[in-house]
Amino acid sequence: MNAEAVAIFRRVGWALIALGIADTALLAWSLARDVFYPSPFNVFALAAGVLVLRGSVATVAVVRWTVAFTLASIAAALPLAPVLVAPDFMRTLARLHPVWAAAGLAATGLTVLMLIWIQYELGRGAATAALAAIGKLWRLWAAVLAGLGATLILGGLIAVMLRGEFAEEAVARAQAQLGTGFRYQVLTLGVFFERRGPYASAQVAGWNDSEIRIVPIRWSLPLP
Repeated sequence: MNAEAVAIFRRVGWALIALGIADTALLAWSLARDVFYPSPFNVFALAAGVLVLRGSVATVAVVRWTVAFTLASIAAALPLAPVLVAPDFMRTLARLHPVWAAAGLAATGLTVLMLIWIQYELGRGAATAALAAIGKLWRLWAAVLAGLGATLILGGLIAVMLRGEFAEEAVARAQAQLGTGFRYQVLTLGVFFERRGPYASAQVAGWNDSEIRIVPIRWSLPLP
């Protein structure tokens, strides 16, 4: 491996480590405050960064493919956002909590820019030559198609779930706590199992013109 490829891998490795540290810190903060955060990178970015720093060309191939998949997924998720989350909720969130909304938007933008930069770096001649030397210069069209397809399918399933019977039950239970002076949006919803039997768990946002409240909901389900 030539010096240029080593330099590229070092830059990308440190970028992945920084991304992993930031994402892990945000995940820890959200867990401590019982706030939903779908952490996409955390320890995986850290581990990949360390391996790339050490010159693992096989890891570089996986990172290059995964970044292409992630960027395609983000592109597919943008038109789905108004379907999954009520635009009025997002506008109210931005108006009532402008600092948090701006911070979230900035963090998302910086993450996307970093992923684009990583993809650019790993697509340079010295990096692709190192990948070709071990037979792992994978074509990225499969990653792009997989990212687009997976996001559209998953987004469709989530959209159906958030409008189904369980979502209606979660909203009804949240409304019983907050009253009728709020508009409601199911943020998360899942069915889980424990020794006592299955149960549903959800987080429901209730909002009006002056406040936003997040209501955790949990209820037992009958055995099949």
